[in-house]
Amino acid sequence: MYKKNNTRSTGGTRSRKRYPEARADAESIAALLRDLDEARARAKLTKEALAEKARLPAPTVRLLLTSPKASPSLRTLTRLARALGLRVSLIEESRPVTGKGPETTASSPADGRG
Repeated sequence: MYKKNNTRSTGGTRSRKRYPEARADAESIAALLRDLDEARARAKLTKEALAEKARLPAPTVRLLLTSPKASPSLRTLTRLARALGLRVSLIEESRPVTGKGPETTASSPADGRG
């Protein structure tokens, strides 16, 4: 949206109020993708090999694991996690999410969490 003087409008008060929530969502997705990429590296898989195991297009996996603006579907996240021997699970919001390791956002089926 543009004002008459061709300066970009910020979208008003509603947009400013939604920004912290949208930013938190984006940070949660980014942390999960970092965790998955770290698990991929620990498994010594290339992005292409992970894509093949997850039955996803390699360019999609490369983009998801490198783009700061990635917004994957839950189905895609689940396929990537499963291909790494993990699963996506929920954690309490009061528990800090650091994005440092799979214990924050994904768990192995054998660890009893989730």
